[in-house]
Amino acid sequence: MLRSKKVAITGGIAVGKSTVCDFLQQFGGYVIRSDEIVHSILTPKTQAGKQIIELLGEQVIVKDQLDRKKIAEIAFNDKTILNSLEKIIHPVVLNDINKKISDVAGKYPCIFVEIPLLFEIGRADYFDYTIAIISKESNCIKRLAKKGISKREYKQRMLHQMNPQLKAQKADFIIENNLNLDELKENTHKLYNNLLTV
Repeated sequence: MLRSKKVAITGGIAVGKSTVCDFLQQFGGYVIRSDEIVHSILTPKTQAGKQIIELLGEQVIVKDQLDRKKIAEIAFNDKTILNSLEKIIHPVVLNDINKKISDVAGKYPCIFVEIPLLFEIGRADYFDYTIAIISKESNCIKRLAKKGISKREYKQRMLHQMNPQLKAQKADFIIENNLNLDELKENTHKLYNNLLTV
């Protein structure tokens, strides 16, 4: 039976993790995105959703859904609330990641998990390899501006993350995303082929 290699994709905000994951999926890898899992649990109907409403109040409900922007505004301005929020979300996300990995293990050569706070929550040892995506801060700020997130908000959020260069030092592999998409795709493909042989 094929042994699937478990590979974590990490990096700071707006470095291009999702784009790299899109490419890895094209090349034949199986991709699990923690952001999609978070999105699925951020509803008033889930146990985690109910706990978040209890923590932050009804103000975070917009059109019967939990408003991620409102949650972020509150959490990133209060470290105690952020810590409480992470204690609700992280166990659910990690449990779902484990289940998804078990479901597809042996069917793909590599299972990639996009997990931004990999090193912060001490989960790197769970994976066979780790990849850090890095990008110039100015590029990250430009990408976020297109989503309506300001430079100030970016700086505030990054205060709660490990320094991107430190993430890069801890990772087994690094992909720099300061070039054009074609070069990013080419570099990602080289790394994917490398993972198939290690």
